[in-house]
Formats: sequence, structure tokens, C-alpha cells
Amino acid sequence: MERRISPDDLILPRPTCEVAQKGIVNGLIFSQYRQAVAMEDLDEAFYESVSQEMREQGIERSKAMDLVRIKRLIDACDSKEDTALYLLEEWNYEPQVSRFLRLLSDLGVDFESVKDSLQNTPLHMAAKKNYTLVGDYLMDRFPSMLLTANAQNELPIEIAIRNYQDDMAAFLIRRMDHRRVKDLFSGIKQQGKDIVSFLKMTKEFKMQKTIVAVLDSLISPRWPHPPSLPSDILPCLSWEQLPETPTHYYVAYDILESDENGKFPDDPSYEHPHQSCLYNLASHWHKNLDEIAEGIINHVVIQLLTERKWRKYASFWCRVRSYHYMFFVCALGASLVYSVSLDEPLDYGSSSFRAVFDVLILFTTFFFMLEEIIELKRLQKRNYQWTFACFAFSINSLGIFKHTSRDRYIGEYVKCLYKVIYRDMPRFLYVFGIILFTFTVSYYLALQAHKDLTLLNGELVNNRTIRGDISCTGEIWCVMLAGLFAWLEGTFVVNTFEDVGVFGGFLILAFMLSVTIILLNILIAQLSLTYETVQEESQHSFTAMRMQAVAIVEWGSRFRFWNVRKKYYVAGEIKPREEIEAMLQKCRERSESNKSITDHLKEIRERFTAMETNLQSLRCELESVIQERQDEVNKQTTQGFDKAV
Repeated sequence: MERRISPDDLILPRPTCEVAQKGIVNGLIFSQYRQAVAMEDLDEAFYESVSQEMREQGIERSKAMDLVRIKRLIDACDSKEDTALYLLEEWNYEPQVSRFLRLLSDLGVDFESVKDSLQNTPLHMAAKKNYTLVGDYLMDRFPSMLLTANAQNELPIEIAIRNYQDDMAAFLIRRMDHRRVKDLFSGIKQQGKDIVSFLKMTKEFKMQKTIVAVLDSLISPRWPHPPSLPSDILPCLSWEQLPETPTHYYVAYDILESDENGKFPDDPSYEHPHQSCLYNLASHWHKNLDEIAEGIINHVVIQLLTERKWRKYASFWCRVRSYHYMFFVCALGASLVYSVSLDEPLDYGSSSFRAVFDVLILFTTFFFMLEEIIELKRLQKRNYQWTFACFAFSINSLGIFKHTSRDRYIGEYVKCLYKVIYRDMPRFLYVFGIILFTFTVSYYLALQAHKDLTLLNGELVNNRTIRGDISCTGEIWCVMLAGLFAWLEGTFVVNTFEDVGVFGGFLILAFMLSVTIILLNILIAQLSLTYETVQEESQHSFTAMRMQAVAIVEWGSRFRFWNVRKKYYVAGEIKPREEIEAMLQKCRERSESNKSITDHLKEIRERFTAMETNLQSLRCELESVIQERQDEVNKQTTQGFDKAV
């Protein structure tokens, strides 16, 4: 008699680990699958049913095993529809769920009528659990599920976005019409529904694949319309004369301009966001230098919108800000240099023009000069003011780099300098500091051991034992200073080797070899590599910097009487097909050239995982065949023994 089982006996246990719930740890899933297979090994009736299905229907063993399993589930759940709901809600192995649902469909289950107590369709349940294989099957067989709402008036795509199921949300958006995607993010709030905000999605940046899918939906093809002629002159078959490929593309920008409530700038209730979608995408790109983030920055819609905003208003206002800052630096420098030549810099009675000029500087750059003015007023009778003036002018002059970094030609060098300062120089100085410290102490001790050394004025280290152009009596610190100058100028630590001894001369040669030949050449090679890396990333960083510059200008013009975002807003624009195809070709070439070794290792790892899965399946099938043969041998042996008796 066949053993009757319950659904709890067949269900795979839910993983408690958060990572395993997302389907990342494949080893845990496969171990659960092996546990289920091991449970079936103890049931001889299961293999007898599998053999019977293979003989009767002439199907493969793996399909026969799935068929027997689904029949057992139907018996345990009392109906085929309840079995489908049970699989979608409780079963945790997606490939098996997809196979079982296909078998249920072959057995006559209509998935359009399968709903739970909340009127969730199978696509709602698949969206909640990120089952892309199940979603692909359901969309091919039942496309109307995409627009079917549940009792809470939620679509499957809204379920996926609310549960942060990136793969499923991206898949569903790619199946939707571009007009429905716009309606989804347009902020049209219905009763019982929450607003799906694209601005919030870019701010959190947890669903990168969905962001790419939304950007793809913003490009829609356009074909030329037939001429408007009377029907007796123009036959209805004229539509067949249209070209197969579109002549233009419509690029929509409205979703990228939306606020937190999904309102567009042409809406009276539009709220100017603190950080726009462009600003969020550019900020997260600097933190997530992966392939998907680069694909977002290089997307055609992002490139076109950034270029349009830059051309319309951002370029002008960025130049105004740059010229204003450079004027401030030049005016500050001229004022300070002229003040040095005066006997009493704070006396403005003799020159009214100078007083007006300085007041203009203070008013236009009050934020930059506030701390320096306080220091100048507090120490007006002392010469410390020039020290503060030196620091103020140096810091504000370096601020010019902030404005030049957005330039296409100068920004690459500025970024290279920035990377050299914060990444290459610290590593070099760390190694150089160890070598310099070792050399300083060793060289000083070597001088102590040199018996022929004659003390001059009671000093061990003087101008005869180090470079002649360093006049100091600081003993060991003079040696360290000489070593530092040897690195900066590429010269010897001493002028002559007569007074340092053999061991001291050997230390000097070893130090010069380590610093001027090895370390400096390594630094040059590292700088070359940094420059090549900056060149490869220049296009990405250039676009991201321009996006941030545009967002800063828009935030500065957020007032009712001056708002460039509303003034220059357009819902979209028509672009010729050649321009879009050229940009797509550049994006593909850039993506292929930036494919790193990590991507290749990832592909190899995925291939090994697939091989392991296939080996596990073959092992299960082999064990089943061996068990079947063994049962047949035992049966024949038993029959022969009975005949003999």
C-alpha cells in the first residue's frame, strides 16, 4: 500500500539565513534538495510509481519523478488549484516550482482562476518571492496577469518593488508598455495604493536592475505616419509600406524629473526635491563601481538628459560660478599683495577706491572670508595677519580645482592629481618613511663606530658628514633632513665619503639605491598606471560630475521666481535613429572594454556551479537506476527461489 504523506513532509524547510532567503547561497539550496531526495529514497513505492510512469507514458526518468511528486502533492492538498497555491507560497526551490507548475498546467489547471484569499494571482506570489522562472512561464501563457490587481489594488510589479525583488521587478517592467511604466511612476494615487517613487528608488539604490529597466522603457520607437488622403485614393494596405525599422526614437525625461510624490515639474503641486534623480545616480556611482552602476551612468537617456540640461542652462551657470570664484581669488591676491607694500594696511583714509574694492570683495565672498576677517580684526597690530592671509589665499586658490574638474579636457588631469594624492602618495610615503627611519638610525650609529671621525665643535653630525648646503646642528635630525632632500632632489646625502667610513658609505649607497632608483621608478610606474585608469574612467566620471553640477544648479534655482527645472522642463524629445544607434554602439564598446578579470572569474564560478548541479542530478539518476536494477535482481532471485521450492 502506498504511504500517504502530508504537505509538510514534502516541503523544503525555509532557510533562516537572510542571504539564503535571497537565493545567493546555492549550496544550501542544493543540500535541501538532496534532503528531499534522501527522504524519497526510503520510500520504495515512490520508485515503483516512477517506473510505472516511465513504462506507461514513455517519458524520461526525471520527468517521471516530477510527475509522481506532483501527484503526491495533489493527493496531499486535495485539489490541483490548492497544490499550485501551496507551491507558490511554501515551496522554496524555484526550478522545481517552475517544473511542477508546468505539469499542473498539463493536467488542466487554469492559473488565471487560481487566487488566494487576498485575490493574489500566481504572478503576485512569484513577484513576492522573486521567482523569475515562474514569472517568465506565467507571462508567456497568461499575459493578462501583468495588469491584474489584487484585493489591495496592487499590481505584481508593485509587489516586487515593495519587497525589493530586483530581478523580478526588472523582468516585469521590461514586459510592460512604456506608457504603463510612466503611469506606474506618475504619482497618480488610487485608493488603497502607495505611490511608487522613482526618486526614492534612486536614493536607496537597492534595485539597480530595475533602474536600468525603467531607463530602457523611456525610449520608444517612432514610425512615420501615412499621408492623409481620401480612402478611395489611398488603399488601406498603405500601412504595409512603412519601413520595418523606426526612423526616430522618442526619449522621455519625465520620470527622471519626478519628485518624491511622482509629480512632474509642470504640475502645480510639484515639490522641488533636495536631491534629484540625476544627483542620486551620480552620487551612488562613486560608491558602487560595478558593471550595473556603469551601465546606468552610460545609459542613453542619462547621457541625453545630462547633455540637454548642460547645454540649456547648467553650462552657463557653472561658468558664472567659476568666473566668480576666480575673480574672488584674483581680487583677494591683488588686495593682499598691495596691502603688503603699505605701511599701515588697515588705514583706508588715503585711498577710497581701495576701500570700495575691499568692501566689494567682502560682500561677494563673505562666506569664504569670514574667518580670515575675524583673525585680521583680532590681530590687527601684529604681523600674524600675513600668516593667516597666506593660508586663506592658498586654500581658496586650490578651490579652483573644484570648478575645473567638470571640464572635459582639464577634469581628467585634476582627477588624476586627486587620485595620486590620496591613493599613490600615501603608500609611497609609508614605504619611504620606513626606509628613511632605518637609514637615519643606522647611519648615525655607523658614525659612532667610525674611529677615525674627528669631532668638530663637539658635534658628531655636521657639514662634513652630510651635505654642505644643510647647516644644522640637530644631530640625528640633520641626517633625516639630508635623506629627505636626497629623495626630493635626487642628490647624495654627503658631499664626500672621507669622513663617514666604509660602513657609512655602504649605508648611503644602499639608501640612494632604494630611494632614487627603486622607489622613484615604482612611483613613476604607479603614476602611469593611475593615469591610464583615470583615462578609462574619464567618460564615466565626466558624466557623473556633470550630473552633479546640473543638480547643484537646479537646487540653487529652486525658488518660485527662478526655477530652471520648471522653466526648461520637457516631457521628452524626438531623436533620429542614427544618433540613438551611435550612442548605443559606444555604450556597448565601452562595456566590453571595461570587462575586468573579476567578471571572467564570476563567469567561471557560475560555470562550475552549473557543472556541480549537473553532477548532482546525474548522481541522483544513477543512484535511482542502481536501486532499480538491484530491485529487479532481488525480484528475479526471489522468483527463482520460489520456483525451486
